[in-house]
Amino acid sequence: MTSPRPQTIREQLDAAGAPTHRDPVVLLVCYCILSVACLLAFGAVASLVAPSIQSPAVFAGLFLVGLPVTFALPGIFFRRIVAALGGR
Repeated sequence: MTSPRPQTIREQLDAAGAPTHRDPVVLLVCYCILSVACLLAFGAVASLVAPSIQSPAVFAGLFLVGLPVTFALPGIFFRRIVAALGGR
């Protein structure tokens, strides 16, 4: 009788029930971390740029453009990260 082939790391993790990059909880936590990081980055940029802005229209534009971009970036980054990991 032949010996069974050695298990891959993926098979060992799946058999152990360990979370992987495809586990929904891991994906949610990673997305939340990316969202917080992008929001903090926007806050840092806004706090550095806001004191030098003289026009209220430019200040409003910063927030009208910056906030949607801040919340869109985690999704864009996340899709690229999952694709790089060999996911969907």
